[in-house]
Parts: sequence; C-alpha cells; structure tokens
Amino acid sequence: AYTITTEMPGVKVEDIHVKLDGDHLLIEGEIPEQEVQQEGTRSLMKERRYGRFTRRIRLPLPVNGDSVEANYENGILTLVLPKTEAVQPKQIPVKIATNNN
Repeated sequence: AYTITTEMPGVKVEDIHVKLDGDHLLIEGEIPEQEVQQEGTRSLMKERRYGRFTRRIRLPLPVNGDSVEANYENGILTLVLPKTEAVQPKQIPVKIATNNN
C-alpha cells in the first residue's frame, strides 16, 4: 500500500475532498479567510494562508479505489491506498527438477 501524509492546519474536515482519477490522486481543500483582530489594535504584519488549494499526485502503480482509507486528525490528513491484486508481489514456488531420460 501507499501511505500519503499531508499537513493541512486550519482546514475543516468538511472542506477536504479526495478523489482517485485514473493513476492520479487529487487532494483539494479550502482554508477560510479569518480576520482575527482585537478592537482598538492594528496589525503591523499578517501572515496566514487562506483560500483553495489542490494537490495532484501521480501514482506509479494502480490502487484499489474501494479500499482507500482517509483519516484526518490534528490538521494531518493520512491516506492509505492499497495496491491492486495485479501488482502485489507473488510467491513463486520452486520445485525440484526431475530427470526423465
């Protein structure tokens, strides 16, 4: 399986959208603009990201879209994408050769 972890501080879980599109994983979200200022004060500088964002990740091998898990906790999104059966490693048994002359 592939595990993808991304930090998304300030994003509400209902504003996170995850899609599988062929061999690409699409993560979209939105951080709302928040004006936090106390009455009677002014800001010298504000540094806060907000707005929509998109991340597109190309997956090297096919994944089982029905078994993808997405968990969001403390501003961290963790995705577990199991590979399809076709790309799972397979054990090949080795047999003893018989000499039939």
